[in-house]
Amino acid sequence: SAKLATIGQLSAGINHEINQPLSAMSTYLFSAKKLIAKGNVQAAEDNIVIVQGLIERVHQIVGQLKHFSKPAQTQLRSQNLSQLLKNAMLIASAQLKQNQITVRPIEIDDSVTVWVDGIKFEQVLVNVITNASQAMAEQNVKELSFELEQFDGRVKFSILDTGPGIEQHALGTIFEPFYSTKSSNGLGLGLSISKQIIHSFDGCLTAHNRPSGGAQFIITLASDKGSI
Repeated sequence: SAKLATIGQLSAGINHEINQPLSAMSTYLFSAKKLIAKGNVQAAEDNIVIVQGLIERVHQIVGQLKHFSKPAQTQLRSQNLSQLLKNAMLIASAQLKQNQITVRPIEIDDSVTVWVDGIKFEQVLVNVITNASQAMAEQNVKELSFELEQFDGRVKFSILDTGPGIEQHALGTIFEPFYSTKSSNGLGLGLSISKQIIHSFDGCLTAHNRPSGGAQFIITLASDKGSI
């Protein structure tokens, strides 16, 4: 019964998430053909650029599903946390700019390391940061910040936002597969995959609401192999 329920959730998610961009692609391509016939090549090119973006969105959805069903082999090594965060912020910068988010940067000493697969860890950071950015899109105060603690050979890194927070009933389910708080975007696999990735590093990913408002996602990791 549980498997059938999961398949049903997955089918509904795929139907919505892939049909939506496919329908849009069809509309934009039809419009582009008409524009070309009228000699309006520039407008047609603009439509094609939009179609390219929609195709990329479908690729991302399929990629999420592939990662969820067959996680790639993890290659762990000690990595500089500061550089990993910089790389993730570079990728997430477009979303943060679009949502007009103020970022409070954090100074992390180069000696602070985490025992991770660098690319996968950056994926987790990007996912949590872009989720926070989207959550703050309609807020009056839009501020992303970070906190860092070190103890017993482990690193506790927090990502904080000033969004509406996590609904009480969702606190226990946001890391479950196919659960999503987004009504029109996402299959609900991002946080589930992120938790899997952090777990593969022998780490922990948790979330709670801040007393002052907003959400806090906490990633706890070993600083090196010897700390596991």
